[in-house]
Amino acid sequence: MTQEQAYSGGSAIESWPQQVTKFSAWSDDVWTYVVETAGYKFTAVNWKFPMTDGSCSTDEQWRNIVESCKKFVWSLMVQNSRGAPPKALTMPKISIALRAVIQWMAESGTPNFAAIDDLAVVDFKSWLTERKFMQTSSVKTTQNVVNSFDILPRIYEQRFALSGNPEDVMPRHPYGGESTHKVVRELGATRPSQKRRLTPDDVVLAVLNRACSWLEAPARDLQRVLDLYLLAIGSAGKQDRYEAGDDAIRDFVFDDGGSLPEPWRPGFADETYQDRGGLQRPDNYKTKATPRRILFGLIKEFTIACSLVLQGLIGIRSTEICGLCSEPRDSDAGWPACLTMETSDTGLQEIFYLKGRVYKSESSFREVRWIAGARAAGTEYVPPAVGAILALDKILGSWRNGQEAKELFLSLNESNSLRDFKSGPFQIWALLRGQKAFVAKYVEIPGENSDWSIMPAQWRRAFAMFMVRTDERLLAAVSDHFKHVSIAVTEQGYLDTDPELLGIIDDVDAMMGARRLAGIFDGDAVAAGPMAKMFTERKNEIEAYLATFIEAKDRIEAFHQLIRQENLRLYPAEWGECFFRPETARCHYQAEGSFQLSQRSPNYVIRRPEICSGCANLMVTQDQVEFWRKRHLKNLEVKREHGSAGGGGMVLVAEERLKTSSAVLRKLGVDVAALEAKEVPHGC
Repeated sequence: MTQEQAYSGGSAIESWPQQVTKFSAWSDDVWTYVVETAGYKFTAVNWKFPMTDGSCSTDEQWRNIVESCKKFVWSLMVQNSRGAPPKALTMPKISIALRAVIQWMAESGTPNFAAIDDLAVVDFKSWLTERKFMQTSSVKTTQNVVNSFDILPRIYEQRFALSGNPEDVMPRHPYGGESTHKVVRELGATRPSQKRRLTPDDVVLAVLNRACSWLEAPARDLQRVLDLYLLAIGSAGKQDRYEAGDDAIRDFVFDDGGSLPEPWRPGFADETYQDRGGLQRPDNYKTKATPRRILFGLIKEFTIACSLVLQGLIGIRSTEICGLCSEPRDSDAGWPACLTMETSDTGLQEIFYLKGRVYKSESSFREVRWIAGARAAGTEYVPPAVGAILALDKILGSWRNGQEAKELFLSLNESNSLRDFKSGPFQIWALLRGQKAFVAKYVEIPGENSDWSIMPAQWRRAFAMFMVRTDERLLAAVSDHFKHVSIAVTEQGYLDTDPELLGIIDDVDAMMGARRLAGIFDGDAVAAGPMAKMFTERKNEIEAYLATFIEAKDRIEAFHQLIRQENLRLYPAEWGECFFRPETARCHYQAEGSFQLSQRSPNYVIRRPEICSGCANLMVTQDQVEFWRKRHLKNLEVKREHGSAGGGGMVLVAEERLKTSSAVLRKLGVDVAALEAKEVPHGC
């Protein structure tokens, strides 16, 4: 389907609503959208902002331009030419890009979208490049720049929805049909992406050690002092609940019930003021200290400590933290809804799972689970992440009971403090500021990284790096744990900028290939496929190279070095193993029309058995026999069912696939004739 055909299915929007969202009318200066992703409440499109000449966008002279842009935004919500309506979280990005369009149209004298011709587009590109990207000190990532330049193509793509008014319709594609990414590259409007460098190990260890320490004596003390407070206010009259609660805990000693040689923090009576600047207030914001206010602050800090433990030890996103639920509870164990335990297949281990929701790249969310820890079956050990979940669930129970709040993490209502126990869903901004404040207050980071700026997003990458460095074979497991669509996403998004780890990954892939080849050359392993044929043809040469290596481990290492010299990396698939070489990778050729020599891995979107079976990089071993056996039987069934029904095209495809699977299976020692003689199982 051509781009023109894809857009031509729309129709003109006949009328425009007075009410845009539940909270916003068409005439409002701000359109407010409710966000369904955990950790957020609202986002907005702001139609009121300063223009380049000192006027305001809401002034009368700019009304027609702004009205056209409002129509464009509404058309995205009801008839988006790119598919589903944009999520609420993307609306601020659209708003920012539209602000630039409105400012440029006003400054250049462009009265409406219909006047954006080829000359106007050239002017817009020049204006945007100079004003927004060349004269600013802030670094713009490629995606930021693309978002800004892509607004004109999006306006053009909505032309059918906007065609009720000819002035709102752009006459032609602004970039002549070229992709926005290509236009941005040609303009040179990007700056080198300054991806945040990996969090140093001394920062990670210092922060996580301190956060985990709060699961011990601090957690027990907080529960004890909270119980005392609850008992006191429960027994007191409504008018003197504050005083009764304060009096009950004023002399509390934070020494874990006497088990510590000295308190881990000062008592309530030792503090005359409370520094509350890090979590919700500006820096240096201080209030008079009272026991209940101090206790309230400690519970919020404990919440942050638990978030650090979960993000650092499980590697989940901030939105996934905010989306964890305590209710409904497990009726047997009494655990929160987000925590389960299963016995391993061997019965030797008990594995804890964290159940939650993934919001990224989902229209709403997808329910998933992550491994949160394990222990030997029958033991009492509680993994830190599990301990954080259980302790936080218990401590925040008073804010959850009798309310609609079902989340594990809660933002406590500060104005009512501990009196009415009001709360709401945890917010992303509270996580960001809270983690920064916790580290600044409690963590001493040694050396040159003492001023490291903590960001919640860094823990996911640090987790991936730690796991792969601990055991280089865990890359695939980390990719599955992160719920990525492929290993490529994990490698490129979380590991690709670390030169040290790139070497580790290369070594891992090369070592996997070395072990595979050693099994073929020195053992009974049988292989098929173009790569197997290539190694067979070079067998004498390879044997001569290996002649001086006698021990098995030495021969594997020799294969390892040989594969590295050949610049090969092993990428397994269900149907075979790719010894990746960019100069012969058919998957990239299929996608781009040429071999992509800069690539380091297969094209995971394109590669499939039909493509790989003719690729010089493929080797098939006994590990993939079952895949090819099922594939052969399935296509044999297709041929039999459609051969007599005139299904010519399907039969031809099935026959072509049968030739390939027959060749592979015979090479792997399978009697194809005997296989075909058996009854063909349906649904293979």
